Amino acid sequence: MSRKTYPYQFILASTSPRRKTLFERLDIPFQIMAPQCDEIITTGIPLNKAIEALAYEKAKSVADQLAASLSAVIVSADTLVVLGDTILGKPSSQENAIKILSNLSGNTCHVITGYCVLNTQRQEYQTDSVTTQIKFKNITKNEITEYVKTGDPMDKAGAFGIQGQARQFIDTITGDYDNVVGLPITHLRSTLSELGFI
Repeated sequence: MSRKTYPYQFILASTSPRRKTLFERLDIPFQIMAPQCDEIITTGIPLNKAIEALAYEKAKSVADQLAASLSAVIVSADTLVVLGDTILGKPSSQENAIKILSNLSGNTCHVITGYCVLNTQRQEYQTDSVTTQIKFKNITKNEITEYVKTGDPMDKAGAFGIQGQARQFIDTITGDYDNVVGLPITHLRSTLSELGFI
């Protein structure tokens, strides 16, 4: 059975292999383009709105790269890991990854993914965000060190990838699992449907 045809090109504005895998579950043809913008979190507004604003900037940067005649639906996203009032970004070194994971040990963090759907033909966009709560087990120093040695946490916000070895460190997940991986695909599917794109 052939896929449904669409009057526009779907573009995922992300080079993340995890987001690509999740987006493939929509079963729609798409291409990938890398956003060209500074990933700066706006201060003074709620974090969910700040991450939605960053997702919009990513989508807009891809739209700016396209030919004016191309009718495209661009989907972008960005994910934050927050512990208390602290945003946990990607670790800058193995030592930093160990520090981040040590702080997460025995504590609860929140993972917020903001996403944007931008239509170039209508020149309209919609943003939304999803929050998932994660409770970590108490992790030993040796467990953290061995995990960091694998290199898995080095390109991930919060220094952990829930779909990999770090799953053993998680006590409970409250909310959307895919959101923690990097794209709340069920919510995104609903947004695309409500906007009439799928």
